[in-house]
Amino acid sequence: MARDMKDFILRLQKMNANFDFIRKRSVAVGWVDGNKTYADYRSGKKHQKGKPASLAMIARILNYGTAPQFKPDGSITQRIPARPFMEVLRSEYGEYLNKVAVAEAKKIVAGTGNSGDFFKRFGVRAKGALKRAMLQSGRYAPNAPSTIRRKKSSRPLVDTGTLINSADYEVRVRK
Repeated sequence: MARDMKDFILRLQKMNANFDFIRKRSVAVGWVDGNKTYADYRSGKKHQKGKPASLAMIARILNYGTAPQFKPDGSITQRIPARPFMEVLRSEYGEYLNKVAVAEAKKIVAGTGNSGDFFKRFGVRAKGALKRAMLQSGRYAPNAPSTIRRKKSSRPLVDTGTLINSADYEVRVRK
């Protein structure tokens, strides 16, 4: 009996340690902004002319679009329309990702999983869901005729595949 109680307490301690690890972390899905363009943008810092934009910045522009511009004739145009793939990720895949998190948490409770596996499995599935959301081209504003001629494709958000293929996840410590 004492051995069973000791095993039970050890299991609870291990479970608690796993959940404590999880509580202190989050998963970011998208593009790791290595050259800090977003931080520069928020601080008002200007970029050097000719410095390439990060994939994270390009993804933001494609997701939210650019500001409307006024033409000389007074009409308004939007050079890059919003194609809100992050909202599609949330609305179409949010419930699925919640179920993934619950299933991984249940593995920890059952003693068959750990916090490292929790984040890895969740991150991989979230990254896949993001890619699927981006590929749902029928949901987004169509490419302009000039863009179709240049790309030789009418699929929004897909040109060379670099952006979609570089989507990833990162486990971050909460502050």
